[in-house]
Amino acid sequence: NNNMAPATEMKTEDKDQTIPENIIEEGLSVQFKLERPVNILSDGKVQLLDLTRQTLNANYIYGVTPKLDRDAFLLAKIGGWERLNLLPGEASIFFNGFFVGKTVINTRTILDSLDLSMGRDKQVLVTRSKVAELCYKTTSGSKIKELNTWEINVKNNKSEPIIIKVYEQFPMSSNKDLSVEIKETSKGELDEATGIITWTLILNPGEIKSIRFGYELKYPKDRIIINN
Repeated sequence: NNNMAPATEMKTEDKDQTIPENIIEEGLSVQFKLERPVNILSDGKVQLLDLTRQTLNANYIYGVTPKLDRDAFLLAKIGGWERLNLLPGEASIFFNGFFVGKTVINTRTILDSLDLSMGRDKQVLVTRSKVAELCYKTTSGSKIKELNTWEINVKNNKSEPIIIKVYEQFPMSSNKDLSVEIKETSKGELDEATGIITWTLILNPGEIKSIRFGYELKYPKDRIIINN
């Protein structure tokens, strides 16, 4: 429900409008004109009025950035949202009939889809750990050479297949004394300008997939470099 407009609930099954209404667009404003009276309790409490319901198609995809948060977040990508007369602001999300939390609707976008976060899904498990046999640190003269390799495991404990995007980032350096050489990407899509690497995985129910990324650092031995 968009808190900045009459309550609107986007579902995939119920196509009936709760209260018949006319939607009138006038310049920069939108009016909801009810076609029959509605009882409002005089108890001084804020009440939500369910004016209309719309049915839209949504594509669901998961996203996770294991370095920051091991939980996977479900994202709904909704097309055809432009005709809903939504206003930007906070919204309540109901998934399969249950309230799952708050999100923010951003209508100031030129993208074809409206992206809504549906919250965390604990049935998608993600781990991130260093690969000990592919990590080392050596010193040669005044230089240190350091190899770091990470492994990410993603498991789908759900009863249906999922698509999940996994995000990581290689170190970036503008200092000539610190060099970064990419050693392993597991065929991820690398943005060389930002160092961000993205993997798009399709997991069947109960399936586990592993990906690795690694890089080598060279820097003066009087420097302290933290890798996490």
